[in-house]
Amino acid sequence: MNTLNFKSLTRSVLAMTLLLICIVGAQAQSSSGGGTIQGTVKDQSGAVLPGAKVKITNTATGLVQNTVTNDSGFYTTPSLTIGRYKIHVEATGMKTWQGEVQVETGRQSEVESVMVIGQVGEVVQIEGNVAPLVTTTDPTEGATLDSKRIKELPINGRNINTLLEDVTPGVEAINDVNGGVRI
Repeated sequence: MNTLNFKSLTRSVLAMTLLLICIVGAQAQSSSGGGTIQGTVKDQSGAVLPGAKVKITNTATGLVQNTVTNDSGFYTTPSLTIGRYKIHVEATGMKTWQGEVQVETGRQSEVESVMVIGQVGEVVQIEGNVAPLVTTTDPTEGATLDSKRIKELPINGRNINTLLEDVTPGVEAINDVNGGVRI
């Protein structure tokens, strides 16, 4: 085999390996890159409200997630993409409750909705961030990096493996002769 064909084959294998790493990294990030919203809907006396309708809307995309509280007044969402969400809660004989929450990577946002007796047409609007600053239900640590922070990362030699190790959950370095990463 001549040197030109060997170099071409080596480049092809390297490109395919890099593509595979990017695909696996993207899949790992998409499955762990979101967060959830959960909470309990109660009235002013602290009694839970089963069957309350909860509508969760992504403010950036308009994507709506509907759910209903269970017998304990509890609701939860599947994994949601990070971003700002509006929460709209309705229950029979109660004023509508609305609030906003920021969904972050790997976090469960707790939203406690306290409904007030009144007409369904009346709305109680909660301003500001309704999620607590400390999450007591989930020990997971997660964070997001914007493009500016990624460009500022001190990556020695601009090695793609180093970048993957630093920013992708579940990826770690292989410290042997061949090097690389494992997921």
